[in-house]
Amino acid sequence: MRALTLDFRRNVRPHGWINTVLLLAGVAAAGFAGWSAWQTSADLHALEATLASLSKQPQRKAPLRAGADAQQFERETHVLANVALELNTPWNPLFRALEAAPQKIALLSIEPDAHKRELILTGEAKDFKEMLDYVRYLQEQTMLSGIALQTHQINQQDRDKPVRFRITAGWTVHS
Repeated sequence: MRALTLDFRRNVRPHGWINTVLLLAGVAAAGFAGWSAWQTSADLHALEATLASLSKQPQRKAPLRAGADAQQFERETHVLANVALELNTPWNPLFRALEAAPQKIALLSIEPDAHKRELILTGEAKDFKEMLDYVRYLQEQTMLSGIALQTHQINQQDRDKPVRFRITAGWTVHS
């Protein structure tokens, strides 16, 4: 067996030039970061000065709108109210209730209407029993009401002959 020699005091430093290059790159990156921070600070002070000068000016009243402008304003307000309603609707509890259903059916589409608080579900089941079990499951959900099976049809083109159905339901928000 040959003796193992360990040299813990090696005098030659391997790759000394790589260390120097990495040190210079680090110093350059730190300098760039400092310069960027100084520029951002200068921009911030300029914006704060502009804001202070604007806040000292007296506020002007909005001009009265002409007939056509008032109608356009009313339409835009209506659109914004609709968007706010859509954004403020609590979708998560509704979708959690639908996701917790037994996985014997395949939901093909979910069409919610936040204004009417209605939901239209389109799906497929292996047979009528599974479809009816799903309707019963939906009727047991406290946040859903008025469950109605609108249409159902056997897909003759598929070899498994699944039942395609459409269900409408209303939903309520529980806080």
